[in-house]
Amino acid sequence: MFQRLRLASLALGELFSAGTSFSVPAFQRPFEWGPEEALQLLDDVSRAAGIDAPDDSDPDYFLGTLLLLTEEGNPMPGAEVAAAASGSVSYQIIDGQQRLTTLTMLFALLRDMAGQDQPADVTEAAVLASLIALPEPLQDATVALPHGYRIVLNGADRSLFERYVQSPGSSTIEPDDAIRGFCIVSSKLLAAREALRASLEQLTGEQRQRLSHYLVDKCHVAVTLSHDLERAHRLFTVLNERGKPLRRNDIIKVEVLGRLPPQDCDYVSRHWEVAEQALGEDFETFFTHLKVMHGRRRARVVEGLRSMISEEGGGRHFVDNMLNPYVEAFTRIQSCRAAPDPADDELALRLFYLNRLNGQEWHPAVLAALKKYAGDRGTALRLVRGIDRVAHVTRILCHGSGRRTTRFGHVVRAILSGDATDEAAEVFAFTRDEIRNAKFHLRNLHRRNPPVCKLLLLRINDRIEGGVSLHDPATLSVEHVLPNRPAAISTWRALYPQPEIREAATQCLGNYTLLPDKLNDRMRNREFEEKQQLIADYFGGDPMMAIVADVMGASRWDHQTIVAREQRFLHILSDIVGIELSDTGTDPTRHAAE
Repeated sequence: MFQRLRLASLALGELFSAGTSFSVPAFQRPFEWGPEEALQLLDDVSRAAGIDAPDDSDPDYFLGTLLLLTEEGNPMPGAEVAAAASGSVSYQIIDGQQRLTTLTMLFALLRDMAGQDQPADVTEAAVLASLIALPEPLQDATVALPHGYRIVLNGADRSLFERYVQSPGSSTIEPDDAIRGFCIVSSKLLAAREALRASLEQLTGEQRQRLSHYLVDKCHVAVTLSHDLERAHRLFTVLNERGKPLRRNDIIKVEVLGRLPPQDCDYVSRHWEVAEQALGEDFETFFTHLKVMHGRRRARVVEGLRSMISEEGGGRHFVDNMLNPYVEAFTRIQSCRAAPDPADDELALRLFYLNRLNGQEWHPAVLAALKKYAGDRGTALRLVRGIDRVAHVTRILCHGSGRRTTRFGHVVRAILSGDATDEAAEVFAFTRDEIRNAKFHLRNLHRRNPPVCKLLLLRINDRIEGGVSLHDPATLSVEHVLPNRPAAISTWRALYPQPEIREAATQCLGNYTLLPDKLNDRMRNREFEEKQQLIADYFGGDPMMAIVADVMGASRWDHQTIVAREQRFLHILSDIVGIELSDTGTDPTRHAAE
């Protein structure tokens, strides 16, 4: 008889309870999620929890399947462990390390922020702490886990995670130079933590408390146990690599077209197939956008499409009034992904920059603008300017996709109703607090949101050059000209003797440039003249970006040089995002004193 799989559905509060502990085997890769993946998890949970819209929450949220390896005879995590004679069971994580590690970061950040709230929520912090550390009676007996924490990572991640995430009060403190140097291979852990922290800081204490309760009680996983390593790896392969699921589009087509009257079915089917060929892999996503645009964000796709077809007066009217016009608008967005069409000028350029962003929550707003004002290019452009502004400022604010989706829902409604006809419309405005927070984040943007920092630098570079740089952002990385960790005997420390001034100058926008990954890896903590020589040798006589050329043209990289360069960048960025940012940087000395 075959060996049956042991399966269980557990809420996170059950998974991280009793004497349950987890470890990442030595053969597993280190933590690889960056800010984008970590924020996506937070966004998904926040949206399900109704953080921005409490009346629009889901009853639960499924976080996927975990594959765990343990000794034969061991119980499932949670309640079964509590009932076991030993009271403590350890599991190796075969599939699920990234999610469990990120969830523990969330628990730690919410724990430490709850402890800082006034009045301090001691109960909330204690509950979250219990998800991170084992009960005290079990800690001394658990040799494998440092200080009795529920999860132990492997390699350099282990000490970094314990010191700057798991330890009480540690998730909101800055790493010191020693640990940064020792754990440089684990920088993704810190980057993910910083992104999560910046996002959670945007919430009120009440919202964070609601998120905590939802994570503990309503978020659940499907746990699969294996007692044999080889079998566990076979299961992992099947779960992650095998099988080709039926496309949702195929299901939608059968469900929707199958209910149309015969006289409409052929007409709709022909146009449907043309649209499918035009949009390619984006066809399924297109229908999700269509549903969101017309007030059915929570409805299932098939259900939403049926009601839209009915409201339009049947399949033919749906094709003529919605499907075809929106497909035309969507193909226009698609056409600007690789490079802007010179014939479209600014509109194509704005769409090009929007397409570079991770996430598509802005798509419905652009679709609404392009469809409603198909014959009015000027109005469409002015609306896309406002959409571009919101998309980039919300990322500077470290808002997750859930909050961005909610915001763009307001934009869509304002466009369709005619309340918004240009970028000056109220729906595109930001509050004083949002502007203040955006300026604060810009002082340390690379640490808070590295991907967005890179994209903004590319955009600033384009403004300086007066053209469009087609460099693939994935091949570039942000270089701190004044390094994060200059050697104790370097001229950098003589040039910036005060640590707080040096730190402010290091992280400000004027100290950043963009270099190919291979070159950036060689720069490290070198002296300024050495960096200039490496750049010159790498490019030879080939052209370099403007924000690299100005580094090469500087005689020294002192305080005045960084401040002047930062002001130039902020002036350009002010025009891009429509917010006056000249008072954001100006003087690293002032920042250090604030």
